[in-house]
Amino acid sequence: MNIFYFGGTSFASQYLIKDLSNKYNVFNFSRKKTQYCKSYYFNLIKKSNKFLSYKFNLIKPDFIFIFSSYVPLNEQSATWNDCKKINVHGLINLIKKIKYKPKKIILASSCSLYGSDLKKKRTNSFLTPTSGYAFSKFTQENILRIF
Repeated sequence: MNIFYFGGTSFASQYLIKDLSNKYNVFNFSRKKTQYCKSYYFNLIKKSNKFLSYKFNLIKPDFIFIFSSYVPLNEQSATWNDCKKINVHGLINLIKKIKYKPKKIILASSCSLYGSDLKKKRTNSFLTPTSGYAFSKFTQENILRIF
């Protein structure tokens, strides 16, 4: 099984990518290399990335993990303009490279989608993004639902 992993060097994904690479063919696309699998330089906001299109057509990943995103230091002060370039337009650029649908796309979202009072929230609670960052993650989820 082939897995394309975007953002495999982030804190949240480093152990997951290590476990996956022990069992599957994992290809990490990121601005940094990881020691656990093959890594290729990739920047979500660059529209023309012929190498990625070539890899998609050659390897045809079964699964795509998307952990790449812009995470501001202070989520509540982040504006829509701060977050949309990478989180929204970057995801759209990535989707345009996919020539077929893989079995699954796994997106790392954010609990900030539920608003500020997380104690009363469950995964089926109504989403109330309250910052530009939360709204960009909400937009990512909806883009992938449509895709």
